[in-house]
Amino acid sequence: MHADFELDDSGFVSPIRRGRPKGYSPKKAAQMAAEGTADGEDQTSLSVRKAKAALNKMEADAANAWLKYKIDSKEYLSRAAFREASATLQAELAQGLRSVPDTLERKFNLPPEVVQRVQEAIDAALNSVAQGLELFVERDEG
Repeated sequence: MHADFELDDSGFVSPIRRGRPKGYSPKKAAQMAAEGTADGEDQTSLSVRKAKAALNKMEADAANAWLKYKIDSKEYLSRAAFREASATLQAELAQGLRSVPDTLERKFNLPPEVVQRVQEAIDAALNSVAQGLELFVERDEG
């Protein structure tokens, strides 16, 4: 014979609940089992975890707001924008510097050997700048 009530520790009679206890969630039970927490564990640890999660969310929201402020105030420059600006600047610089030997040859009537040496020096300087800018470029390996 099965009773529809039980005697609790304090001596009072309480009805027996059939099925899942109130507030039971299979997903939460599985999560708690994975974390190694018991069903009857003190609610303080749950409150602490909730508080930590809320704090982490607030910190992430604050970081996102700060980044948005930096972008809106033009204090932040994305890597792509930096690459594009650097490439444009280097192209303009290279074009200007590469015209120097021809200008020197015409204005000062320099011999071709001197013009060639000037051109080599300019090429070496431009290659050095290009290698420095490569540090800012992510390379796709594959």
